[in-house]
Amino acid sequence: ATPDRSFVGSLQYSFDENNDTKALEAGLPASAAQVPAYVASTLNGGAWQTAGGYLRYAANGFALGGGYMRTTLPGGTDVDAWTLGGSYRTGPWYFSTGYGMNKAKYATVTSTIQGFRNSVDRAILGQFWAGQSNGGFQPGDADKRQLFKVGVGYQMTPQLNLGAHYFRGKQSGSVTGASNGNVNFYVAVADYAFSKRTDAYFGVDHTSISGGTALVLDAASRARSRTGITAGIRHRF
Repeated sequence: ATPDRSFVGSLQYSFDENNDTKALEAGLPASAAQVPAYVASTLNGGAWQTAGGYLRYAANGFALGGGYMRTTLPGGTDVDAWTLGGSYRTGPWYFSTGYGMNKAKYATVTSTIQGFRNSVDRAILGQFWAGQSNGGFQPGDADKRQLFKVGVGYQMTPQLNLGAHYFRGKQSGSVTGASNGNVNFYVAVADYAFSKRTDAYFGVDHTSISGGTALVLDAASRARSRTGITAGIRHRF
């Protein structure tokens, strides 16, 4: 970072600590039944090989930043993640926009072992992509996701803050086409501060999906649209 912190950046690398699929491969075909437990343990604290960094510039109410990370999954699949975003604040207004992309690079299947490695990596990435913080919709056999967002905030009074955001997701790479499509997210939130430590909030969100028949919000309900309402009081101790 520069002394005035107008530029801030970082580089990062982490080791996989031998978290790979070799032990599972040695026990095939019986060890295939152990894959769900292995996926869960990897997602809940397992080591990942990652390398990346970010750079951000901010001055006079304007901010711009970008980042890149490559993650190598236990089966050897590389997942590239890119993001770029910016914001501008003037008076009571705050504007933001951003773009993100994830691309999984599965190896060509030339053997039973390679097919098994890919299936393990797909299971890991599938659980990760289906999480609420990563879109909350099913990846199927797709290998690429893109997300674009725009948002606006308005400080109506010293106590009342309003915000609205729109996100557009695009999923592609499905061989059958069933998991290719688009997802739209709409969010509106109001927050009222009673004091520096206590506030109340109310939000409404709506999600809609279009495209392939396998592109759904969750595998159980197979819903393609959802509306949520959130309300609460928050106190910071």
